[in-house]
Order: sequence, then structure tokens, then C-alpha cells
Amino acid sequence: MVQTSRRLEALKILNGAAASQTSVTTPELEECIKRQLATSGAQTGSREVAEQVVNQLERTLYDFPCLRGCAEVKSYATACSTLAWACLARSTPLVLDVAQSLEFRREVHVRHHASPNPHGIRIRSVLWPGLREGCQGPCLHRAVVMTC
Repeated sequence: MVQTSRRLEALKILNGAAASQTSVTTPELEECIKRQLATSGAQTGSREVAEQVVNQLERTLYDFPCLRGCAEVKSYATACSTLAWACLARSTPLVLDVAQSLEFRREVHVRHHASPNPHGIRIRSVLWPGLREGCQGPCLHRAVVMTC
């Protein structure tokens, strides 16, 4: 989401304010924009994302005033947003696989040891998401699931 808006912002600057947002770009320009977003864009982009996350936490958890100005929360949000940015700024982004399919598939799932039915094929819940290269790409890390 942040990268898409930054990409559109870069295209608007390069093509002029009067150009439409759907203007055609060359593959070289697209690659240049991706490289910029992955390197120096990551510094400012991940910081903006971390600030948004901390602000949302403070607004949501207003009953916990100790969160305001908490260095550990800010540090954690920055680390998470930097990692997320690095996962998305690749030519093929890394994607968390949180889709709860109905059936257990050994190639993309691993059962949690506390599953009510250790041989069940129906997924009850996803405890930890999997990691894929792209939305339907190869599974890099299997999701941990409870089966019933």
C-alpha cells in the first residue's frame, strides 16, 4: 500500500502533474523505481509506517498511557516495518500466507503438536502464518495449524 502510493507519486513527478496515473512506463523505469523504493525509499518509508503503527496503537490502547513515548514499542514497530518493507521491496515480494484453507496440505502446512486430531485433515485455525514467494509462489515456510 505505501509502496504503491510512493510509486504513483514518483510517476506523477516524472510524467508531470497533468499526466494520468495510469500512464505507461517502461520496464527500465519500473525497475529503477523498485530499486529506489527498496534502498533509500526503505529508510523513510519504513519510518513512516512505524510512526503510523505507533500512533494507531496509542489511539487504540488509550487505557495504557505507559505506551506513549515507550522506546521499546517504537523500536519494535521500526524493526517490524523495516522487515516488512524488505519483504515487499523485492522483485517477487514475500507474502504471509494467512489464508485458512479448509483442508490440511502437507506442502504448505505443519500441524501444531496440540491439535485435537493429529491426523485430521480439516484446519481449525492458523496459529502462525506461512511465508510464500508471491501470492501463489513456492512455499518458503509452512503455516502452523490446528487440525480437527
